[in-house]
Amino acid sequence: MKSSGLQFSELDLNPNPSALVLRLLNQVKHTAESFADAYNLDFKNLESFLNDNESTIQPILDSLIAHPGIDIRVLFKPKVAEKIHMITNRESKVVAMSAEDSMLSARIFKRGSSESTKTPFYKYFDTAVMPSSPFRPELIEQLKFFDGESELESCYFNNGHFEDQLTLYLGNVNLHWIELNSGKKIFKASKFDTSYKLPFVPHTFTSRTHSVGRILAVTYLGPIGSRSFQDLIQKNSLDDLCKILENYQATDESNKPVVLTTSTKPNLINLSEEFQATLLLGGVQGQPSSTITLLQFPRETETALSPTANHQWFFNCSNVSIKMSWDFSAFMFTPNSSIAVSPQTLVTVSNTSDKTAEIVSFAARSGEGDPILQAKRILKAAGPSAISRMRNETSQWFN
Repeated sequence: MKSSGLQFSELDLNPNPSALVLRLLNQVKHTAESFADAYNLDFKNLESFLNDNESTIQPILDSLIAHPGIDIRVLFKPKVAEKIHMITNRESKVVAMSAEDSMLSARIFKRGSSESTKTPFYKYFDTAVMPSSPFRPELIEQLKFFDGESELESCYFNNGHFEDQLTLYLGNVNLHWIELNSGKKIFKASKFDTSYKLPFVPHTFTSRTHSVGRILAVTYLGPIGSRSFQDLIQKNSLDDLCKILENYQATDESNKPVVLTTSTKPNLINLSEEFQATLLLGGVQGQPSSTITLLQFPRETETALSPTANHQWFFNCSNVSIKMSWDFSAFMFTPNSSIAVSPQTLVTVSNTSDKTAEIVSFAARSGEGDPILQAKRILKAAGPSAISRMRNETSQWFN
């Protein structure tokens, strides 16, 4: 691994750097082993660092800087973070990733009740991402078949993660999750169904047919990721923090579900001259900007998408290639390609084919919502252990 050219010492780091690195690896859906393999790192050295033991930090930090979508500034004290930002901030308004480059990032994770019985369960693919965006999106294939009628074994569930999650289903896929007081739940999704899930709720996905299932899992930093809230929870013990959350009275404490699911069958007919937008998911509590929208562009059209105050992420889920243009740049948006777009960026879509193109758009605003109400809902859904993980991440997103 090449050096970043930036030299660091342990004195530059914020408290609990191992927990922060584990959170960053969870965000980009890497285990310590898969990340070490991707960057040719000494796995034992990385493992030692994550366990707060003696280690060499420079190659680890170099690899984190090199990985798309990791904002390494969270690891450092403010003055060092500002210096890093000034040196490395060369991010463009739009980041694109071709389907071919996405396929090159493929990695398979196994699950099962023991090491000897683990079998391939997921295949992850990286997609377009920018460090300044709250989004950490992945294309995920479900390799395990499950009919959705009986109860799925607990060994297939993950541990939940720090980020909120928006999910679009690209086929017949089951969403499974576990609620603290009511046990295992299931949502049998079909193509273009959607879901939103609270942080730290254990969950997993399986294919409901004997063919490989596919989803777009877009995790993002919601309210609990705000710096002010993180400062608050570090100043209180776990017991005191749970008491604060239990006693918190908010103007909107409606009993919103742990997982919000929608079943929508978009109308593929009666397209306007330019394009049709179908809101697939909205209504996330306290987060009106968090949405999933299906955009359909008729043949031989050119459309300017209005700039918004939100970060956006686009994925081409059709078999039609279109051109995406911004400023003086353009990208041929082929099937299974993705694009991350920063706020207030004008993007033009041109469809010169004789077929309708279907593009899905995810939107969110970083830190939007009431973090204390969000944490209170998480406490009810996943218990004190989830609040402990907010303060100091101790769990990889799956075992």
